[in-house]
Amino acid sequence: MKAKLRPYQTKFIFSPAKFPAMVSAWGTGKSFCLIAKAMDLSEYYPNNLGVIFRKQWVDLRDSTMMDFEKYTGLKIDSQRNVTLDNGSVIMFRHLEELNNIQNINLGWFGIEQAEELESDNEFFTLWGRLRRQNASLQGFIVANTRGSNWIKRVFKDGGIRNDKGELLSELIEAETSDNACNLRQEYLDSLEVLKVQKPQKYNRFVKNSWEDILEEQVFDIDRLNALLEKAAKPVICNLIADNESYKIAEAATGIYRIFEKPCPDKMYWVGADVAEGILEEDADRDYSAACVLEAGTNKQVAKVKIRCKPDVFADYLNTLGRYYNTALLGVEANNHGHAVLAILQREHKYPRIYYRKVLDSKTQKETVKFGWATNSNTKPLLINTQAELLRDGKVILVDADTIREHKEYIQAEDGEYRARVGFHDDEVIACSVATMMGKLNFHYDPTTDWMAPDKQMGGVKMANKRYMSKMEQYMRRRS
Repeated sequence: MKAKLRPYQTKFIFSPAKFPAMVSAWGTGKSFCLIAKAMDLSEYYPNNLGVIFRKQWVDLRDSTMMDFEKYTGLKIDSQRNVTLDNGSVIMFRHLEELNNIQNINLGWFGIEQAEELESDNEFFTLWGRLRRQNASLQGFIVANTRGSNWIKRVFKDGGIRNDKGELLSELIEAETSDNACNLRQEYLDSLEVLKVQKPQKYNRFVKNSWEDILEEQVFDIDRLNALLEKAAKPVICNLIADNESYKIAEAATGIYRIFEKPCPDKMYWVGADVAEGILEEDADRDYSAACVLEAGTNKQVAKVKIRCKPDVFADYLNTLGRYYNTALLGVEANNHGHAVLAILQREHKYPRIYYRKVLDSKTQKETVKFGWATNSNTKPLLINTQAELLRDGKVILVDADTIREHKEYIQAEDGEYRARVGFHDDEVIACSVATMMGKLNFHYDPTTDWMAPDKQMGGVKMANKRYMSKMEQYMRRRS
């Protein structure tokens, strides 16, 4: 790895401290520095063994591992390890695998985005694995500030000391401006806009402030109140198959909430958030939710919100999507969403499912991944897109409960987007995914009846019979 380092980067990468921490702002090269330090320790000490750790698997896979391969030119094998010529091994693991390395003697460990961890438990557990012979035995982290969290307590408020009072840790901090010479001017200019629009966020992520962050309303409350005043009353119903179509059967206990029936010449987006499927009526349990938006206007025309098993929810989505002119289904591909996607493809042969094209790090070929993947990189995009379009009147919500969920959605003091305590966000996520289907991925041309995907975001072309045949063949091969 060759790069011209800034002084704070050099200080972290070559820190002799047993526990160095780089807590710095956006654009300061945290990931690069973590990888550079991992490579330095692995190359300097032959037969060393270290692990790069991240809380979530999707973030480890889509961010950390991809950055490692980009910066080093090395390939991570199927076991998520890299073996250097000198016999040193670098492992890549996530939180759920922590117990699997309890009996491994590590020479070093590094934690990326350590502020994602709720406590210092993982840090000190890994500390206990630093016992390899002929190695420097270092544990290091890179992170953003997160108020008075465990990183501030451990590294900033006194540091880590031994029984003699000797300091074992080193804290390296940097603001975005410290790396301005390596950043595009357009990016720096955009941060000045953030300074005005979101001063707390600016202070945290640009100025590297440790100040505690208060809860912040995500969606425009005045706009939501205006929508709430015009909220519509739905038809509560079930959808009954009638030859090749569906008809509405009103029922007080119906599954579907219909605000507008489908128009034959219109397209629709469906966003879905899948819960784990626990059926008990516990107020804290999440719901599975789906939101249908009309293409072009992004007006809410139907919804589903229910506690049911994932396979049952897949049946409901299949019916809902086909009723709305075989709408595009955007299913959140996290946890139980994978089961729903598999059923939609294999059992229902649903022809219009959002997909992503992902570059396989081993084969360097594009592979298809169905569903919208929500992670630390995509969630801000998802929520901020919804907030922007709602504010500008380009998303029209008509259901009172959906609107109320948006009113109780916040960015918490830890920077995470979520519902306020005691509320749910299932409909917020479902509606945001539906919005994303129209905003970033598809441009509908009614003259050709084609929906063309954005090259960067993925998608599926639709309504062309020849293409649909190929799509169905592809799904059959997957099943």
